[in-house]
Amino acid sequence: MGIFDRNQKGFTLIELSIVLVIIGIILAAVLKGQDLIDNSKAKKVASLINQWQVPMGAYYDRKGYWPGDSGIGAGSVANGIIANINALTTSLNAATISHPDPVVGEINVQIQGGAVCNGSFGTRNYMVLTLPSTATQSLIETIDSNIDGTAIGTSGRLLNCGDGTQAPAAWSTTSTVLTYIF
Repeated sequence: MGIFDRNQKGFTLIELSIVLVIIGIILAAVLKGQDLIDNSKAKKVASLINQWQVPMGAYYDRKGYWPGDSGIGAGSVANGIIANINALTTSLNAATISHPDPVVGEINVQIQGGAVCNGSFGTRNYMVLTLPSTATQSLIETIDSNIDGTAIGTSGRLLNCGDGTQAPAAWSTTSTVLTYIF
Protein backbone atom coordinates (compact mmCIF):
# COMPACT_ATOMS: atom_id res chain seq x y z
CA MET A 1 0.00 0.00 0.00
CA GLY A 2 1.30 3.36 -0.99
CA ILE A 3 0.45 6.91 -0.24
CA PHE A 4 -2.07 7.12 -3.12
CA ASP A 5 -4.19 4.09 -2.46
CA ARG A 6 -7.23 4.12 -4.76
CA ASN A 7 -9.44 2.62 -2.06
CA GLN A 8 -9.03 5.60 0.31
CA LYS A 9 -12.21 7.56 0.97
CA GLY A 10 -12.30 11.37 1.11
CA PHE A 11 -13.32 14.53 -0.66
CA THR A 12 -11.75 15.68 -3.87
CA LEU A 13 -10.61 19.24 -4.39
CA ILE A 14 -13.53 19.83 -6.74
CA GLU A 15 -16.06 18.62 -4.16
CA LEU A 16 -14.55 20.91 -1.50
CA SER A 17 -14.62 23.86 -3.93
CA ILE A 18 -18.30 23.26 -4.70
CA VAL A 19 -19.15 23.17 -0.98
CA LEU A 20 -17.27 26.45 -0.39
CA VAL A 21 -19.10 28.13 -3.29
CA ILE A 22 -22.46 26.99 -1.91
CA ILE A 23 -21.58 28.30 1.56
CA GLY A 24 -20.57 31.63 -0.01
CA ILE A 25 -23.89 31.89 -1.89
CA ILE A 26 -25.88 31.14 1.27
CA LEU A 27 -23.89 33.71 3.26
CA ALA A 28 -24.40 36.38 0.59
CA ALA A 29 -28.16 35.66 0.53
CA VAL A 30 -28.39 35.98 4.33
CA LEU A 31 -26.50 39.31 4.30
CA LYS A 32 -28.64 40.65 1.44
CA GLY A 33 -31.76 39.53 3.30
CA GLN A 34 -30.67 41.52 6.37
CA ASP A 35 -30.19 44.60 4.18
CA LEU A 36 -33.72 44.16 2.81
CA ILE A 37 -35.12 43.84 6.35
CA ASP A 38 -33.24 46.99 7.47
CA ASN A 39 -34.51 48.93 4.42
CA SER A 40 -38.08 47.86 5.18
CA LYS A 41 -37.78 48.97 8.82
CA ALA A 42 -36.17 52.26 7.76
CA LYS A 43 -39.05 52.96 5.38
CA LYS A 44 -41.49 52.27 8.23
CA VAL A 45 -39.78 54.95 10.37
CA ALA A 46 -39.77 57.44 7.47
CA SER A 47 -43.46 56.69 6.91
CA LEU A 48 -44.19 57.30 10.60
CA ILE A 49 -42.49 60.70 10.41
CA ASN A 50 -44.62 61.51 7.37
CA GLN A 51 -47.78 60.36 9.14
CA TRP A 52 -47.17 63.03 11.78
CA GLN A 53 -46.12 65.78 9.37
CA VAL A 54 -49.28 65.55 7.25
CA PRO A 55 -51.79 66.38 10.01
CA MET A 56 -49.48 69.05 11.46
CA GLY A 57 -49.20 70.64 8.01
CA ALA A 58 -52.97 70.46 7.53
CA TYR A 59 -53.48 72.18 10.89
CA TYR A 60 -50.92 74.86 10.02
CA ASP A 61 -52.63 75.50 6.67
CA ARG A 62 -56.00 75.82 8.42
CA LYS A 63 -54.96 77.92 11.45
CA GLY A 64 -51.73 79.66 10.45
CA TYR A 65 -49.72 78.24 13.37
CA TRP A 66 -48.51 74.83 14.56
CA PRO A 67 -50.81 72.62 16.62
CA GLY A 68 -49.81 72.83 20.27
CA ASP A 69 -47.97 76.14 19.73
CA SER A 70 -46.65 77.10 23.17
CA GLY A 71 -47.47 80.79 22.61
CA ILE A 72 -51.11 80.07 21.78
CA GLY A 73 -51.47 77.74 24.77
CA ALA A 74 -50.22 80.50 27.04
CA GLY A 75 -52.79 82.92 25.60
CA SER A 76 -50.26 85.00 23.69
CA VAL A 77 -49.11 85.27 20.09
CA ALA A 78 -48.02 82.12 18.23
CA ASN A 79 -44.28 81.61 18.54
CA GLY A 80 -43.92 78.59 16.25
CA ILE A 81 -42.69 76.30 19.03
CA ILE A 82 -44.74 73.20 19.89
CA ALA A 83 -45.14 72.83 23.66
CA ASN A 84 -45.31 69.02 23.74
CA ILE A 85 -47.07 66.04 22.19
CA ASN A 86 -50.08 66.37 24.51
CA ALA A 87 -50.71 69.97 23.45
CA LEU A 88 -50.18 68.96 19.82
CA THR A 89 -52.67 66.06 19.91
CA THR A 90 -55.19 68.16 21.86
CA SER A 91 -55.02 70.85 19.14
CA LEU A 92 -55.36 68.29 16.35
CA ASN A 93 -58.31 66.61 18.08
CA ALA A 94 -60.05 69.97 18.63
CA ALA A 95 -59.67 70.71 14.91
CA THR A 96 -60.94 67.17 14.08
CA ILE A 97 -57.73 66.32 12.26
CA SER A 98 -56.79 62.67 12.66
CA HIS A 99 -53.25 61.76 13.64
CA PRO A 100 -51.28 58.60 14.40
CA ASP A 101 -50.89 57.18 17.86
CA PRO A 102 -47.72 58.35 19.69
CA VAL A 103 -46.79 54.69 20.19
CA VAL A 104 -46.66 52.65 16.99
CA GLY A 105 -45.59 49.07 17.56
CA GLU A 106 -42.31 49.31 19.42
CA ILE A 107 -41.61 52.91 18.36
CA ASN A 108 -42.45 55.75 20.74
CA VAL A 109 -42.88 59.28 19.33
CA GLN A 110 -42.53 62.54 21.26
CA ILE A 111 -42.91 65.92 19.55
CA GLN A 112 -41.93 69.23 21.09
CA GLY A 113 -39.99 72.41 20.52
CA GLY A 114 -37.04 74.03 22.16
CA ALA A 115 -33.26 74.08 22.04
CA VAL A 116 -32.34 71.11 19.87
CA CYS A 117 -29.25 68.99 20.54
CA ASN A 118 -27.94 71.05 23.45
CA GLY A 119 -28.63 74.24 21.45
CA SER A 120 -26.44 73.14 18.50
CA PHE A 121 -29.33 73.71 16.07
CA GLY A 122 -31.07 76.61 17.82
CA THR A 123 -34.68 76.57 18.92
CA ARG A 124 -36.74 74.36 16.63
CA ASN A 125 -39.56 71.85 16.63
CA TYR A 126 -38.39 68.26 16.73
CA MET A 127 -39.61 64.70 16.95
CA VAL A 128 -37.91 62.16 19.21
CA LEU A 129 -38.31 58.57 18.03
CA THR A 130 -37.41 55.87 20.51
CA LEU A 131 -36.71 52.57 18.77
CA PRO A 132 -36.66 49.15 20.41
CA SER A 133 -33.42 48.29 22.21
CA THR A 134 -32.85 45.58 19.59
CA ALA A 135 -32.32 48.20 16.84
CA THR A 136 -28.86 47.79 15.34
CA GLN A 137 -26.42 50.51 14.36
CA SER A 138 -26.78 49.32 10.77
CA LEU A 139 -30.55 49.86 10.90
CA ILE A 140 -30.19 53.34 12.37
CA GLU A 141 -27.60 54.31 9.76
CA THR A 142 -29.99 53.02 7.06
CA ILE A 143 -32.81 55.16 8.51
CA ASP A 144 -30.49 58.21 8.53
CA SER A 145 -29.36 57.51 4.96
CA ASN A 146 -32.95 57.24 3.76
CA ILE A 147 -33.86 60.57 5.36
CA ASP A 148 -30.66 62.62 4.93
CA GLY A 149 -28.73 60.81 2.22
CA THR A 150 -25.86 60.17 4.67
CA ALA A 151 -25.49 58.19 7.88
CA ILE A 152 -23.57 60.68 10.02
CA GLY A 153 -25.77 61.41 13.06
CA THR A 154 -24.29 64.88 13.63
CA SER A 155 -25.86 66.76 10.71
CA GLY A 156 -28.97 66.78 8.58
CA ARG A 157 -32.54 66.42 9.83
CA LEU A 158 -32.04 63.13 11.69
CA LEU A 159 -29.59 63.44 14.56
CA ASN A 160 -28.11 61.41 17.39
CA CYS A 161 -28.70 63.65 20.38
CA GLY A 162 -30.81 61.42 22.60
CA ASP A 163 -34.05 63.03 23.71
CA GLY A 164 -33.05 66.19 21.83
CA THR A 165 -31.16 67.76 24.74
CA GLN A 166 -27.68 66.23 24.31
CA ALA A 167 -24.90 67.33 21.95
CA PRO A 168 -25.02 65.55 18.57
CA ALA A 169 -22.75 62.52 18.15
CA ALA A 170 -21.95 59.85 15.58
CA TRP A 171 -24.24 56.81 15.57
CA SER A 172 -23.16 54.00 17.87
CA THR A 173 -24.46 50.63 18.99
CA THR A 174 -26.30 52.34 21.85
CA SER A 175 -28.10 54.94 19.69
CA THR A 176 -31.75 53.89 19.78
CA VAL A 177 -33.21 57.39 20.24
CA LEU A 178 -33.40 59.48 17.06
CA THR A 179 -34.07 63.23 16.91
CA TYR A 180 -35.80 64.48 13.76
CA ILE A 181 -35.82 68.26 13.21
CA PHE A 182 -38.68 69.77 11.24
